[in-house]
Amino acid sequence: MKPATVLIFSLVFSAALAADCKPLAQTTCAASFWKFFTDQFGPARFPEELKTCTGREYFFQVKGGAKMQSALDRKNGRILLRNQSLAALRHEIAHVYLDLRWRVLPYPVAEPLVLAVADPAKCATLPPATSTLAERWRQRQSLARCELLQLLGDVLNAPAPARDQLPLQ
Repeated sequence: MKPATVLIFSLVFSAALAADCKPLAQTTCAASFWKFFTDQFGPARFPEELKTCTGREYFFQVKGGAKMQSALDRKNGRILLRNQSLAALRHEIAHVYLDLRWRVLPYPVAEPLVLAVADPAKCATLPPATSTLAERWRQRQSLARCELLQLLGDVLNAPAPARDQLPLQ
C-alpha cells in the first residue's frame, strides 16, 4: 500500500474510533443538568431513549451541521456534540427539557429561552410580575435573563390552555 493510502485509512479509522454514542443516562452530567431544570421549572420525564454522540462525523448527517458545535437530532433521538463540551451538552438538554415540558417550539422562540435556561448563573429573587402572562410573553425579547427565566417558569407552570394561546412567532 502507498503511504498516502495508509494515511487516509488511518485518519478515517481514527475518526471512527473517536466517535462515541451512548445513552443519555450514561453521559457525564446529563442527570444533574436534568435535575437542575426540573428543580427550577417543574418535573419532566428523563429522556432515557436519547443518546449522546460525540465526534465530528455525526454533523455531516445534519443539515447545516458543518458549522455547529452541538445539535439536537430529534429525528434520530440523539444529541450531537462535536467534542466533550459540558456547556454544549447543557444547552441541548435544555432544548430537550423544553420540548418535553411544553412542546417543540420554533427555533427563534426556543433559542432565547434555552440560552437563558442553559446559563447556570444564579438570579436574585424577582418581585412578582405585575402584568399578565400574555403581555410579558409578547415583551420577552426585551426582558433581562432573570426576568426571562421567571417568565418561562410562569409559562411552564400555567394551565395548558393559557400556554396554547401564546403566540409562537
